[in-house]
Amino acid sequence: MTIAIDLISTNFGSGSKTYNINLCNELNSLKLSQSFKIFICKKYLNQISKKKNKRIQYIVKPDFLSISFIRIFWMQLILPLELKLLGVKKIYSPMNFAPLLSKYFGIKIILCLHSNLPWIYFHFMPGNKLKNYFVKKFMELSIYACDILIVNSNFAKKEITNILKLRKKRIVVIKLGINKLFYNKKYKKIKKFNYKDKYVLSVISCVKYHNIINILKAFKILNQELNFKLVLVLQILDREYYNEIKNFIEKNLLNQRIIILKNLNLNELKGLYKNAKLYLFSSYCEVFGLTS
Repeated sequence: MTIAIDLISTNFGSGSKTYNINLCNELNSLKLSQSFKIFICKKYLNQISKKKNKRIQYIVKPDFLSISFIRIFWMQLILPLELKLLGVKKIYSPMNFAPLLSKYFGIKIILCLHSNLPWIYFHFMPGNKLKNYFVKKFMELSIYACDILIVNSNFAKKEITNILKLRKKRIVVIKLGINKLFYNKKYKKIKKFNYKDKYVLSVISCVKYHNIINILKAFKILNQELNFKLVLVLQILDREYYNEIKNFIEKNLLNQRIIILKNLNLNELKGLYKNAKLYLFSSYCEVFGLTS
C-alpha cells in the first residue's frame, strides 16, 4: 500500500514546521514495510537529512505553494487528482486541513489536529476575522471528513470531542516526541549574548493566544526586586501584537532588561535552555507545547 503525506506548509519558523522536518527525518531512519510519497516544498527538503530511504519518494513542489490561499487551492483541487493518479490509498495531513475531494476517490484521510484554538479563543487568532472564520470552518470540515483524527494529548481529545460532538473511537492520541538533537550537550553560541547573566527564558510564537503582555507586566513588577533579565525567543506571526510588545517595553523603560531574539535554530536554543534560571510558558490555549 502507498501512503501519501502532505507536508506543503508554511515556511515560517514554527512548531508545525519543526514537526514536519522531524517527521521526515524519523521516517528516513526507519525500516518501512510500506511505500510513502511525501509532498514537500523545496525549502523544506533542504532542511531534511540527506539519508536515503528506498521506501520514500519526495515529490518536490514550488515554494510559492506555502502561501495560504494558493496552498488551499492546490490541496483541494489538484492534490486529490495527483493522489488518484499515483494509486495512493491513504493520505496523512498533519497540518489541521485535509484534501476533502480525496473521499470521492476512495482515499482514506488521516488528519492531525495541532490546535483547538479556533473553538476556544477565536478572538485571539492572528489575522483577519473573516479569514479566521473560514479557517475554522475548513478545519471542521476536515475533521468531519477524516477517517482517523490524531491529537497530541488526552486533554486535546476530550476538549475537541466535546466541542464538535465526535465519536471517541475515531480519535487517536499520539504524544509528541523529543528531538534527538537535544541529547547532544554541545550548542551553537549566540553572538553578543552573555550566558552568565541570570535570565528567565520564554520561547513562543508572537501571537495573542500566547499571553506575552502579561509576562511583561509580571516582569515589570519583579524587576524592581530581583536582578535578572527576560529573554523572549519569538517567531513573529502577528506583526501588530509584536509592535504592542515593543511599545510596552519602551514605555516602561525595560529595553536594558528584556532581550528579544528571533528565528533561532535548535542548536542555538539548546544553549538558552541549558543556562536559563527559569523557563516560562504562558498560553491561553495550548495542545502543542511540548517543552513545558
